Amino acid sequence: MDTPSRPAHTVMPTEPPDARAVLIQLYWAAVQAVAPGPALRAALDRLPLDVRTRRVWIIAIGKAASPMAAAAVEVLDTWRMAPAGGVIIAPRALPTPHPALESLEGDHPVPGARSLAAATTLAAVAARVKPEDEVWVLLSGGTTSLIAAPDGAVTRDELMALYELVLGSGLDIAEMNLIRKRFSRWGAGRLAVALAPARVRNFIVSDVIGDDVAAIGSGPCVGDPSTASEIHHLLERAGLWDRVPHSVRTHVLAAERDPALETPKPGTELLAGVEKEIVASNRVALDAIAAHARQLGYEPQILGTAVAGEAASVGERLATTLASYCAASARALPGRGGGPCLI
Repeated sequence: MDTPSRPAHTVMPTEPPDARAVLIQLYWAAVQAVAPGPALRAALDRLPLDVRTRRVWIIAIGKAASPMAAAAVEVLDTWRMAPAGGVIIAPRALPTPHPALESLEGDHPVPGARSLAAATTLAAVAARVKPEDEVWVLLSGGTTSLIAAPDGAVTRDELMALYELVLGSGLDIAEMNLIRKRFSRWGAGRLAVALAPARVRNFIVSDVIGDDVAAIGSGPCVGDPSTASEIHHLLERAGLWDRVPHSVRTHVLAAERDPALETPKPGTELLAGVEKEIVASNRVALDAIAAHARQLGYEPQILGTAVAGEAASVGERLATTLASYCAASARALPGRGGGPCLI
């Protein structure tokens, strides 16, 4: 994203600011920029007018499911419409914003009986959607666990065991979801396949480094680009191959031999019409911080959006980086203006 020029009204600080107060301001600028409800509402306001000629279903899953569903209902209300039906699945069930939407509680971070029940309800909702309808699938962090149910290749207990192993493996969220979605009823595009041929719009709050839509929430509306061979290698690299349930190994080996056992892939006809939009992400939050910092007279520098690794080593790396910038602040950093630097 291009860095916007400094606003003309910016006033350079004339005395050392209260650092704590500034940081609090910047924190709230980031939070407000990625607030799920307003972020979704802005995206829905950009939809074409023909949406208003269809029945609209709402499927909201994740930690932000409740505010996202409420925002969707509010937008429909401004259009003098109401949801045809749907479900909200979150770590904690809140009152539903509309009688047509059922509010359920799933399990997180390790799935359990509530997640299985939520997955079953999701199937019932999908079965009621008609080809001429439109479905808004609203996803946020926690989706993978909240609707976790076996896809038939493994049993319920085996799926739970796989999730627990993966969570303690040290793999990052994208790698964990590569493994988990292969054995989950609704991962790897299977939700969109179940909703086809209805029009599906997938609005996403990203909790994944790089904003890979196939990884966020295990990609219920996105084809799975990974292969069984890649999953085999990933499990071996993580030291999990000999520890996962026998049925997991059996299924991976079978899919390596028979492509028909693979997950739905990008480009699959039933997934071709799915529209996807990330409405909030780490990058959106950082850009909001940078914009607000410029208004306060700072020269913001975004070093990147990806911070991953073991906490102690990452902390040491960040401290070293910041120390080097502080040491350089006495000298003119290339490309910097006259304001104090904000990292």
